[in-house]
Amino acid sequence: IKENGRLYGCGYLFNSTSPVELGRTTGDTWIHCDLNLFHWVAIRSDGTLWTGSTYSSSWTNEKSVFGREEGDSFYYDAKNIFGIKALGGPYRYAACGYLSTTAIGANGKLYGWGNNQDLQIQPTTKNWIHGPIESPYSTPYTNWKLIRGTDFGYIGLRSTQYI
Repeated sequence: IKENGRLYGCGYLFNSTSPVELGRTTGDTWIHCDLNLFHWVAIRSDGTLWTGSTYSSSWTNEKSVFGREEGDSFYYDAKNIFGIKALGGPYRYAACGYLSTTAIGANGKLYGWGNNQDLQIQPTTKNWIHGPIESPYSTPYTNWKLIRGTDFGYIGLRSTQYI
């Protein structure tokens, strides 16, 4: 994210060997971004979360990677540099795991979707989570400040100060 709030990416994930601007329209301003091997997430200044991926529509559970409802009819194109708006929000922070995303809502709670094979989003099932759900790991704490993701899990930091 440049100082003017514009978001750029490069490499295989963005189908580019040089920096390319991400986002649907020029003039979008961004406050946070993260990426992993197969997808990226970014939060616009209005709190909406956008994501793109090299994980194409021909794969099973692809809509989970984007945080979309399982039955929606949107076509997901590989290497989407424009991003797809995820459900839910507003969000203030997000992290990518292995084909999963966890985000902190404006309310300070954790939300997650995508690959749950390692119980990183929901501790009672290994099924894919197809749209943002409030993570049981969020309870009883609602003041999450920071999260980081990796291939098989997430780690978070709670805020002990209230504004």
